[in-house]
Amino acid sequence: MINTKLPAFLETLHPENYLADGWLVVDLETTNKDKGSALNPHNELILWVACTADKWFSGSGDNVQELRNLVRKARFIVAHNAKFELQWLYRLGIAPGSVLSYDTMLGDYCLAGNRKWDLSLNGTASRYGIEGKEHIVSGWIGGGICPSEIPSDRLLEYCTQDVTITRDIFLKQSLELAGRGLLPVFFTRNLTCMCLADIEANGMWLDKEKVETKYRETLAQSRDLLGRLHEFTGGINPRSPKQVAEYLYDVLGFKELCDYNDEPIRTDKGGRRTDEATTLALTATTAKQKEFIELFTQYTPIKKQLETLTKLNDCAQEEEPLLFNFNQQVTGTHRLSSNGKRFKVQGQNIDRGMKTLFVPRHKGWKQGDSDAPQLEFRTAADIGHDPVAKKDIRDKFDIHTFTASVLLNKTPSTITKAERTDAKPDTFKPLYGGKSGTRAQKRYYKAFQERYNAIFKTQENWTYEVLKTKQLRIPSGLIFYWPDTEIYDSGYIRNTTSIYNYPIQSFATADIIPITLVYLWYRLRGCKTFITNTVHDSIICEVAPDEEETWKVAVQKAYTTDVLNYLNHVYHWTFSTPIGVSLNLGEYWGDGEEELYEVDPENIF
Repeated sequence: MINTKLPAFLETLHPENYLADGWLVVDLETTNKDKGSALNPHNELILWVACTADKWFSGSGDNVQELRNLVRKARFIVAHNAKFELQWLYRLGIAPGSVLSYDTMLGDYCLAGNRKWDLSLNGTASRYGIEGKEHIVSGWIGGGICPSEIPSDRLLEYCTQDVTITRDIFLKQSLELAGRGLLPVFFTRNLTCMCLADIEANGMWLDKEKVETKYRETLAQSRDLLGRLHEFTGGINPRSPKQVAEYLYDVLGFKELCDYNDEPIRTDKGGRRTDEATTLALTATTAKQKEFIELFTQYTPIKKQLETLTKLNDCAQEEEPLLFNFNQQVTGTHRLSSNGKRFKVQGQNIDRGMKTLFVPRHKGWKQGDSDAPQLEFRTAADIGHDPVAKKDIRDKFDIHTFTASVLLNKTPSTITKAERTDAKPDTFKPLYGGKSGTRAQKRYYKAFQERYNAIFKTQENWTYEVLKTKQLRIPSGLIFYWPDTEIYDSGYIRNTTSIYNYPIQSFATADIIPITLVYLWYRLRGCKTFITNTVHDSIICEVAPDEEETWKVAVQKAYTTDVLNYLNHVYHWTFSTPIGVSLNLGEYWGDGEEELYEVDPENIF
């Protein structure tokens, strides 16, 4: 049975509670393996400092009961880069998700929008006129000295200073977030942070035998193609830009890529470009050139796959989970990114062909994969109040067949399955301002914009608003900034592509999916089933054999009614477009028969 008992802050959904009393500022000092991560069992807590509005508290790593009591009584805890503190608190016995966090780093990330700000504690403090930390201990730690080796009185002084700075930032920042209408989106970011702090400890499991087999096959392919390239080029060193450039441009006679002024596009040092992207973009006119590009095109993806598989094989041999670090403060659109921990494999960018390598770690369990179909298109339909798009979604209109019919200039009824599949990459390009391409592609872009004219007009209005004000607020409340926006003599408005893209992608994958993630995480509390990863519009779980129906119910609720209710109460946005989930349950990631579940808000609100 899914969990129906949610914490008070998720039941009442009042971001304004961040302006109330009852907060606790916390900072921890730990040993420094893996940057002090609580997920490394060899790390130890050395000391902690906390404060309320009128009291200070501190203790050693051996005295954490007082800290636990303070955290459990707090309305919310305040920390800079709170995921670090949350993971330690979870390790120290605080139930994951039981206490709300306020992350001052995420606070300034929300204020920044898509602007690149220094989000360090010192960088954040300076924006509020708060003196940053200038302490000898900072230099020691930065120099690699473990905090356990630093005199306790000095370390306590240093930790106290961090708490003071964080508290002062919080008191000013919370008012600015409220004043700019950003508390709702900030609330979402913190809820997401709380569940990511727990999910990161799970990682994904690899099938050792499958990985070994795939690795050996790919290694053989790579060696074969590299040998053929070596023979074809006469044995040039592929790692030498000079030799590669001479071969490409002097021997094969390729013409360099040029900019709009017809000037060659060179490296920063003026060298002829030889990177993969450039090489693949060269125009082949002779038979020799075409043969080289065909061979190079085969080798490039195999080379990348082998790099990843080498890391996956190392992980599988160790028989431990592949762990990721989720980043909430990196991308311009605010969607999540990730980087690999020990084995350096990103959780957000795993090749589709390698999904079969990921399996549950327990015998008899299944891999559960769920995603929101056409989420960005549905979000665009909703934000753009487009009646045609909404009707097409309700009528299950096959937009990919429509794409193929326009591209190929054929009637929809004559489109084959293969033609439909081939057309998919072009389907939503015009949604993000795509205008260049072949004559057929341009014809399709025009047809898309005419069919979904309300979306297109909304996006056009965004560009005019940004041209005038240099900023744009989206339904979450988040504000994006494009200070260099201008109109050229041609009539083109600079930054059009990102202005078209950011509001849709951000609302869909930086708000709707994280909200879904939060609810699914809470709905599964008390279950054996657990979440292992989230990729853009999908969430991956390992599902216990006696909880398959529980998982399905939790997924359906999280992706639909939970997220719709949250958007309504927190963002005051009534999402009126059908929204749903596609779920698979099988032996590996992506395996199993697809099940579709959809909810039409018109039948709920």
